[in-house]
Amino acid sequence: MILIGYIDVSVSTIALFSETKLTGLLVKHDFSTPSHDRLEDIILEFKQLSEVKKYLLSEKINIAAFGVAGPVEKDEVTGQHVKLTNVSAFERIYSNRLAAYLNIPQVKIFNDMEALAYGLPLLSDNAFTFLSPSTLSSQQQASRVLIAATGNGLGEAILNWNTEQKCYSVIPLEGGHIDFAPRTPNETQLLAFFQKFYSPVSYENILTHNGLEKIYQFITSGCDLLKAKEIIENALLSTNENCVVALKMFLSIYGAKTGNLALQQTGFDKIEIAYIAGEMTRELLPLIVDNIFTDSFKKHNQEKFQTILSQISIKVLTQSNVDIGLEGLAEHVKQFINCSSETDISKAILLNNESNVTSPRIFIGKLREKALIVNMLYPPITQKSWILHFQGQGGLGKTLLLEYAYESSTKNEHFLCVKEPVDFYFSRHEQELGILKSLADNLNQNNIFKNFYLKLNATLQTPDRLQQVREAFIRNYANLPQDHIILLFDTTEKITDSAKKFFTETLLRLKRVKPHTSVIAAGRKPLDFLPDEFVTQQSISSLSKQEVIEYFEDDRIGIQLSPEILDKLYSLSEGKPILIGLFVDWHKNGSEIEELIKYDTPESFKQAMVENIKSLNSPQDAILLMIAHCHRRCNESILTYLSPAYKSHIDTTLKQLRKFSFVKYRHTPNGVESILLHDEVYDLIEKYIWVSIDPVGNLQKNHSTRLANYYLQCIETESDEQEKLTLQKDYLYYQLYAERGKGFQLWQHWMQEAKNPETKEALQQEVKFLSHLPAIKIIYQHYQTEIYYARGQYKQCIELANNLRRESTEEQHQTIYPLLLTSYVNSGEPQQAINLGLDLLSKISSNTLIGELHSVIGYAYRKKANYQETIKHYQLALRFYTKDDLEQIARTENNLGYLLHQLGRDREAFAYCSNALRTRQKLNIPYELGLSYNVLGIIESGSYRQARAVAYFEQALNCFEQAGSERGKGLVYIAYGQMLSEQVDTVRQSAEAELLKAENMLNNAVDIMERTDRSTLIEALYEKGRLLRKQSSFKFKPEGFYQALETLEYAEKLAIENSNIIFSLKIKKDIAITLYLLAKFEKENIEKQETFKKAKDVCLQSIQLIQDEHLPSIYILSRIQRTLASILYEEQAYEEAFMNAANSVITLCQKCENAIDQVDITPAKRELLYSYWQEWLINDMFNPYPLVDKVKYIQYLLQCWQTEISETERISFVIAITGIEKV
Repeated sequence: MILIGYIDVSVSTIALFSETKLTGLLVKHDFSTPSHDRLEDIILEFKQLSEVKKYLLSEKINIAAFGVAGPVEKDEVTGQHVKLTNVSAFERIYSNRLAAYLNIPQVKIFNDMEALAYGLPLLSDNAFTFLSPSTLSSQQQASRVLIAATGNGLGEAILNWNTEQKCYSVIPLEGGHIDFAPRTPNETQLLAFFQKFYSPVSYENILTHNGLEKIYQFITSGCDLLKAKEIIENALLSTNENCVVALKMFLSIYGAKTGNLALQQTGFDKIEIAYIAGEMTRELLPLIVDNIFTDSFKKHNQEKFQTILSQISIKVLTQSNVDIGLEGLAEHVKQFINCSSETDISKAILLNNESNVTSPRIFIGKLREKALIVNMLYPPITQKSWILHFQGQGGLGKTLLLEYAYESSTKNEHFLCVKEPVDFYFSRHEQELGILKSLADNLNQNNIFKNFYLKLNATLQTPDRLQQVREAFIRNYANLPQDHIILLFDTTEKITDSAKKFFTETLLRLKRVKPHTSVIAAGRKPLDFLPDEFVTQQSISSLSKQEVIEYFEDDRIGIQLSPEILDKLYSLSEGKPILIGLFVDWHKNGSEIEELIKYDTPESFKQAMVENIKSLNSPQDAILLMIAHCHRRCNESILTYLSPAYKSHIDTTLKQLRKFSFVKYRHTPNGVESILLHDEVYDLIEKYIWVSIDPVGNLQKNHSTRLANYYLQCIETESDEQEKLTLQKDYLYYQLYAERGKGFQLWQHWMQEAKNPETKEALQQEVKFLSHLPAIKIIYQHYQTEIYYARGQYKQCIELANNLRRESTEEQHQTIYPLLLTSYVNSGEPQQAINLGLDLLSKISSNTLIGELHSVIGYAYRKKANYQETIKHYQLALRFYTKDDLEQIARTENNLGYLLHQLGRDREAFAYCSNALRTRQKLNIPYELGLSYNVLGIIESGSYRQARAVAYFEQALNCFEQAGSERGKGLVYIAYGQMLSEQVDTVRQSAEAELLKAENMLNNAVDIMERTDRSTLIEALYEKGRLLRKQSSFKFKPEGFYQALETLEYAEKLAIENSNIIFSLKIKKDIAITLYLLAKFEKENIEKQETFKKAKDVCLQSIQLIQDEHLPSIYILSRIQRTLASILYEEQAYEEAFMNAANSVITLCQKCENAIDQVDITPAKRELLYSYWQEWLINDMFNPYPLVDKVKYIQYLLQCWQTEISETERISFVIAITGIEKV
């Protein structure tokens, strides 16, 4: 079947036609064009119609064509494309994108006038009204014809008769858009009138429905407005003289314009027929026949041209443009069915390199794959997928499709595509850092990735190296000048777990910073670890028999095969391109065709095709087998090291091997040419050749030993750390095959030296295949536990660590106990960590390990807000650590000092933190020093010694910068930003600048923690929300409160997800405060009341939560009570307001050693808050009451404060309220 569409600005008509003339039109349907955003949506609606479905069930669509009102363009990437004129919201139509959407071989796009022109020869004379007779006999064919049509637009086209092909060729014109040229003084005035609306004025502005309405306005001097339909009706009925005048002027201009077109197209051949068409032409037919149009058409001031114009036959088309256009396109495109475009990319049945000379790169079909690539480069607005993955067995042309994607992207200056795909065959791409480096090497322009390279080489041994390098890459990537970035990936079936993190984390962030990022990838397995809505999976199958026939019909192959031989070859190869490629290779290398296909089964044929390698001349055979053994990388240097005896032959032999389709050549980032085999050939050689020539494996072991030695020498001289890691992996690959014990020892040594999880994970990957062996299993799992922990994969760490406890001795696994306990804490199970830790203490003898366990147990108690037990276990840890455990001692002292500060014991806190700092200064580890300086800054900040705090914070930032630790800087930004936010004096002029500085710091903290530490992110968001609230109060901008609420609510959501009920309660407190302040700013009374109600509900929920969970609270509860009091006061519930206010001050004065929030309020802060709140209570809460009521409430307060405040404080409080000394 044929799908045809006629797309106009108001109506789009879609139809199905049979491919035979007997049946013709099957079904058609009209759709409103403005009601849709793109043609694909209209087609979808059409295909859902019941009368259409019945045809689609039995037949398929072989071709589609669309006539569209707009100029058609074409390029190599998108094919034909057109923008519908005067409908800006409707998406540009692309032929290749439509082909992909419809899953059909071809889609053709024509201008609407071109479509109409193709239908004219199909019409009989009954379809026309003749305005002037034709000079041609009935047997003559007009050599040149013009057509003009008016309605919503003015379209034009020329038809030229092709005497050889016996048909018309059509040239669509855009003459309707040329400038209007007035012929009379009246038309000159008309032009001036139209210039009020358009500049310049074109004929299409005048000769359309809209144009007619403005002509009528011109004639009536704007006193009367009518629609075009009304003007035409009135003129035809002669009921309105102005309408008649308007139409006569319209037809006169229309006739003159069409006559001018006829003269413009008159050269060696004259225009012989002028067809006048269009919806408006049919409506005006009674007036057109009155000679107004024809007189203007023929009129000219030179007699010879007037004669030429008078000889042109003028015919008015009385049928619908749409119907004629549909029929015309349906007939015209039949010639394209079963024809392939010369530019179509296809299934490559050979994996040739451009330098290969024997077997050229031949393509067959594959228009759909090409269309999918184009669709990814120019995606529809509504398309969610941005990753295109070609999936299929080896040898189907997947890699060549990636090359096509690159070539297509070079056609557009706004595109930037990686030239070399990131191939996961190479070991350097097993880790994310290697992937990032290859992408940077490919995308680097004007040294835009300079900072990335600096970070890559400067952060070799930091724990969060990957995070820092990744951030540098993303920042540089965001600065690429091109709008659309295309990333290519190959051999995706070899993606490691580590490399998957690039796709699931980094790639998604690249998409955020560059929304027009697209990915095109190829592999043997689906990309099933990515969200389905992001990925378009396209399977690629073996070749069909017809495709194989077409391949050998190509003159470039130079092999003529009989139908019988083709049948047998297809049967033996099963359509597998690699086997057909090998057949061509061996035949061109001298083998007879009959000899190559003498086999009875596909299996024996496959074996014979690969075993022909053994029949090659020496040393071609030996060198090919050496290449086959060099799985990771292979170049001339490696081959020379492997076999010195062939040193003088290698260069010549490699040039000879270029002729084979299964030998590939790639340029590596360092400029060395790498030699590879097709991936399926590696498998075939392993299966059929090594088994026969090296059954015991001695030859391959010898190769592996020499390769391991080669890589060991390279490691010793390599200065680039990333390349050194790749060499270590390659060494292990071969050494573990040749001599497992030696390889295993070196692996352990390198694992112990590794300082970051990325390096450990990369080395770990090489021994994974041996991890089931008893001698290796325990050690492997131990390192894997460390990797899980470093990655923050605490659940996996817990599972594997517990498995180790069951399967190994206490001595073998006890060093993982601290990781196991910490993972429990970070997974929201601090009590489990405490129980297990206390149990384990009795089972180990190492003082260092006992100290580490006490430290983690203290950390778990701290998460439970049991601060006395926290201090106890931190101090026990310090008691057990030995003099050699300096790092552990300093870390525990710093943690203990921080907690003591929060509990108001600043003298002890400062002593512990100072000791930690001195120890760390001896160790000179920048990251550890940064932690010490940060805590000292927090202590000074909490004691309101801002200058000293700033000095410590700046030192901390410098240390973390040296260490290259983003997370460390994030910790400082939180503390530093909090201090600036809380201690800024909003009366001073510098307050706004300090608040802005605090905002920048907290924004940085959120950004860093979002990437590095989700648990600390809660704190960063909390502080940012509080700052936004303060800024809004300071600037009197209510919109800032909404931002603060959004931030705080996100923090609360994360706290709940992390089972952190204490922090959740803390955030609720600030949400209530923010809502209360927002309500104060609300102007509308209803909105104000609603916001107060929300704030009140949050307060009551929080108080209920404290009671239900039995959470002893001082600061959080008192702050909630104060907010509730303020809300009640606004509601004029004065007595209830006072009671909550009084209770808030009473709660604040209480002493509770096990309060969950005692760390939130230092003595200095409590004292400051007490003075503020007492003033608030006196000045605000007591205002509505007479003295007698004040006395009653004062007695209540004094009774509650018997133990909380001193006698002197009570007296001063009474005097402040009453102004008298006795009550």
